[in-house]
Amino acid sequence: MRVLWRVPSLSRDFFVASLADALGTGLLAGAVQPFAGVLARRLGANAELLTVLSMAPFIGFLFAVPASRLVYLYRWGTLLAVARMLIRIPFLFFFWISQPALFVGFLVWSSAVDGATKPLYESLTRAHIRVSVRPALFKWVRIINIAVSLPVAWFTGKLLDRSPDSYRWAFPAAGLLAILLVLPLSNLPRRFLEGFVRHTRINVLTELRVLAVDRRFRLFMLIFFIGTFGEKLLMPVTPIYFSDILNLRYTQVGMATGLVGPVCGIAGFLFWGWRMTKVPTLNIVILCMFLKAVKPAIWALAFRHPDPVLCVVAGEGAFRFIIAGMEMSASLMVLQMAPSGRVPVYVGLHYLFMGVRGLAGPLVGLWLYRSGVGIQNIYWLTAGVVTAGGLALVLAQPFAGTLARPPADGQFPITPPRGVSG
Repeated sequence: MRVLWRVPSLSRDFFVASLADALGTGLLAGAVQPFAGVLARRLGANAELLTVLSMAPFIGFLFAVPASRLVYLYRWGTLLAVARMLIRIPFLFFFWISQPALFVGFLVWSSAVDGATKPLYESLTRAHIRVSVRPALFKWVRIINIAVSLPVAWFTGKLLDRSPDSYRWAFPAAGLLAILLVLPLSNLPRRFLEGFVRHTRINVLTELRVLAVDRRFRLFMLIFFIGTFGEKLLMPVTPIYFSDILNLRYTQVGMATGLVGPVCGIAGFLFWGWRMTKVPTLNIVILCMFLKAVKPAIWALAFRHPDPVLCVVAGEGAFRFIIAGMEMSASLMVLQMAPSGRVPVYVGLHYLFMGVRGLAGPLVGLWLYRSGVGIQNIYWLTAGVVTAGGLALVLAQPFAGTLARPPADGQFPITPPRGVSG
């Protein structure tokens, strides 16, 4: 790869190790993620187990902040390698797993550890990779991840259609290969992190005080929370919908969520990245908020359509394309709203709300399902909630219009609690 010749020698080891790790991540993403929920359902998992499975990444995310501090205690790539091992080792045990509780339990462990240890990679990237090389690293890691996952998802879907029990060796095989691809991370040289002061602490009370002081940020977070809460309702009921109502084959599920979805996501990142150079970021957030209602509306109609697979594919493709713009524009809005020196606090709150939303949404969706609300009606409710979020941003323009401008320094001073250094 020609790009490696342009990477400084001090960064090259980590660059190569990251590309190998991305290959392993793509293998597992293609083999497991598109089929986990449907497999669990067909093994006998009830709605409660599916809810826990859908919440797993967000459970782990609540521990991401304390986990990230391990980087300052153990400054070597072995730490990241151990984290990746803990994510991938559980897949070796699927050869013996056929009980739905164990099946979900091992997936929850892997997904939760993945969520908790995400900051490790970013922190170690700062220590190992020079600023000029980071964009190339992130780009190639993403491309390799998705490029590998696409054919693996197609192959795994075909395999499961022929033999539903083939996950017993397909998952361990993907896990073993992914573990071997972690090894380059464990041999990285030691690199010290820069800009860390041990006595610096920012706790939850400091972060919550931002909401009391900065009403612009409080308003945006509230509306964004409501508008993005809707799709989380679908997480526990979608496997039931695919398996029990639409009777989709594994190949069809893989095509929608493992092939078409990721390709549309790449197209979305390219398109919205270009549009954000032409259109104010807030306008992109509003537009994407409205457009997100397309997926639940299409999926609600799928059971009446003569070709439900077409509806599932269209809904998933549209959602991945739109959510790419939503993710980028929302992150940019948070960065625009943050005063100088307070970016970590604002970003931390943004991700904290993501974690809370990801935990609460599936529980509400489960409650609706257990209360007798039909799955199609839950999809329509989701479309309504998402639309309400977009409408709320439009109606809040007299206040939200100021979000497009970064605040002046000192406009929203945050005083840390006594004994806490900000």
